Parts: sequence; C-alpha cells; structure tokens
Amino acid sequence: MYKFNLIGGMLLVVLCCAVLPGKLVEREVARAGALIPVEVIKVNCNASGAFRFMHFRFQGKQHSLKIDPASCQRLQVGQTTLLRHLDTHPDVFLLPSNYSPGESLSWCALFFLGSYAIISSVMRLRRRRA
Repeated sequence: MYKFNLIGGMLLVVLCCAVLPGKLVEREVARAGALIPVEVIKVNCNASGAFRFMHFRFQGKQHSLKIDPASCQRLQVGQTTLLRHLDTHPDVFLLPSNYSPGESLSWCALFFLGSYAIISSVMRLRRRRA
C-alpha cells in the first residue's frame, strides 16, 4: 500500500513540476501583462472543446491560442482583438477574461499532496523495515 502511495506521489510531483512553471508564467502575464492588439488569422470552432484555437499575427509572427466556445463564436477572421502579453514571455498570450487564478493554486495543492505522499510513505516504509 505504501509503495503505491510512494509511486503515486512521485507521479504527482513530476506532473506538477512539468505544468506548474507554465501556469506561473500565465499568472504573471495575467497580472502584469499589457493589452495588445492582434490580428485574427484563423478561428477553428468546428473541433471539440479541447481543440478550439485562434490563430493570430503579432509583430509579423503567427501564434495560436486555445479559446473557449464563447470567444470562438465572437471572433472572426480579419478582426483585431486585444490579448494580454508581456515582452519577457514572447510566446504567452491570454484572453483578458480567460485566466483562472484557482488553477495555479490547484496545481500547487497537488504538488504538496504528492510531496506529503512521498514523505509519509518513505517514513512508513522505513519503520516497517526496522
């Protein structure tokens, strides 16, 4: 049982270490990013909810951004829209209304849960061997 908790805790910590830095960058862009105008090139609304994307041009480069269904219906090709962006993170763009601060907190909580599972499992496995 404790070996299962140890493996599960390790998987949680590895997953969080992979995802959390990106979420923290999104948080920084949402808090301090300026609203910049971008030109919408393509909007893909026909796919499922997980794969709705907006392709846009900013400073001569093409970027894409995952969007929600409401934004997908609102945006049209050729339209100019405002996105949050920081120059320190050139590939991170956010719709002004799409950032959820609770998401970063959830990933932090999962990281601490995984860390707790690792520590408690290691301690109990040590007691068992002694």
